[in-house]
Amino acid sequence: APGDASRKVTESFSLEPIKVIDERDPRFRILEVSADFPRLNCWAEFTYDAATLRRQSYWDSVVFKSAKGRGTGNLNDGMAGVKEAYANALKQAVRAYARKIEKNKPKEIRGEALLRETPRLFADEGSFVAEVRVILNVRDMIPYSVY
Repeated sequence: APGDASRKVTESFSLEPIKVIDERDPRFRILEVSADFPRLNCWAEFTYDAATLRRQSYWDSVVFKSAKGRGTGNLNDGMAGVKEAYANALKQAVRAYARKIEKNKPKEIRGEALLRETPRLFADEGSFVAEVRVILNVRDMIPYSVY
């Protein structure tokens, strides 16, 4: 739920994976890892099965809208800071989409998001910065009924 100081509503945001690729899945392979400070590059391969192809076709539908966002996380928090940066970027993408279609700030937004392209992650002034482009399937946008 978006925060709203005038309504004394605190913000909450939850993120749950739709599908997780198990690191032991034989369709997932790390092909190459190279370090060239400050960069770490990794090439990976994931072979789709029939179910994954159906899911991809579902997301390729023109029904869903694209959005992008940028978020930050604390560099000193390590992987927790990386996850925070990605979560904040996704939250900003949802906000940007909602602003385009809804005049008033909604009370709650529910739906699904799919990364549309490889996200960008870099360090800047003590923060991890994540940039994402996603496809959104907004299922509910609940307005405030009373102010």
